[in-house]
Amino acid sequence: MKVWTRYFFLEGLKMFLLVFLSFYFLYILVDFSAHSKAFSREGASVFDPILYYCFQLAKRGDLLLPLALLLATIKVLTTSTIRSEIVALASGGLGLKKILRPFLFLGIGVASLLYLNYQFFQPLCLEKIESFEDRLFHSKSNSKVLGIQSLSLANEALLLYYKYDLEKEEVADAYYLLSSDHLFRIQTLFPFSSPPKGALVEELERGPDGEFERTSVFEERLFPELSFSENDFRKPPLSPRWQSLSSLYTHTPWGELLAQKGKMQDHQAKLVTAFLYKALFPLLCFLAILGPAPFCLSFQRGFSPFPVYAISLFGFITFFTCVNACVILGESQVVSPLIAVSAPFLLFSIPIGWNIAKL
Repeated sequence: MKVWTRYFFLEGLKMFLLVFLSFYFLYILVDFSAHSKAFSREGASVFDPILYYCFQLAKRGDLLLPLALLLATIKVLTTSTIRSEIVALASGGLGLKKILRPFLFLGIGVASLLYLNYQFFQPLCLEKIESFEDRLFHSKSNSKVLGIQSLSLANEALLLYYKYDLEKEEVADAYYLLSSDHLFRIQTLFPFSSPPKGALVEELERGPDGEFERTSVFEERLFPELSFSENDFRKPPLSPRWQSLSSLYTHTPWGELLAQKGKMQDHQAKLVTAFLYKALFPLLCFLAILGPAPFCLSFQRGFSPFPVYAISLFGFITFFTCVNACVILGESQVVSPLIAVSAPFLLFSIPIGWNIAKL
């Protein structure tokens, strides 16, 4: 690697890390001030805030990483232009397009990190975040509208329950339906004890008048006829927006969709839109580099970087807003998901490509 290439790459990397960590630190300060009471309550560990914000990093990374790359590119290029470093390199026969090569290397690295985040880190971290919120942010979790979950059992009975606590491995407010006339109401079920055990159990049977009557009450009761696996209590699949790339690709019936005429089903449209979004969004890293670059490499007297920062940030916010709006249009099939998700990238790529071609 040549000296100038290494110089720009390292300067861009240092500025990228500085901007990214600074923005995330500000996010932690604001969010922690809102949740400080929850982290200080009894039962919370000292390491809970650290783990929680490590997991949040994967959730917020798709916005912060391209933004940090945008600001780092502008900072390094405008500083080099003001110091006449770009003029010296251009005078030595180095093309302006070639000067952008180290930043494109950095963009490839950040885009690859986004793909890895979408595939591995984000789906896993979102499950951990939900577990933290259920355990610590009671006011937040109680505000959610939770549906009754059902589980078909091997003995042809049915288990209805309100909530499964992943950390404590216990089921809350369960109904064990042996038949339409006989059931058990279980306040807390421990499915993985040997055998499964219930606490505060009421046995109910249908009486002659057709109403259920309580026949017996148990402080604890064993249910040896039951057996469970961890997969039985898995939470419903994450929203397509938070699933991994491979999961989205696998669960999307591409063959049927290509042969299908007319509108797709709602869940199919959401899967396709989410997959296209995650496949195309890391390309924003290259738009964040190439978009402001021609304006940073200006040799006009009295050059000021402020308009470059202002226009670039406005363009970034506009692009991000357009992408999210187009995702909604694609999910609702107002427009084809492929056209909806790819349209912002094509529209912004045309003027950016034109400016780069003129360098």
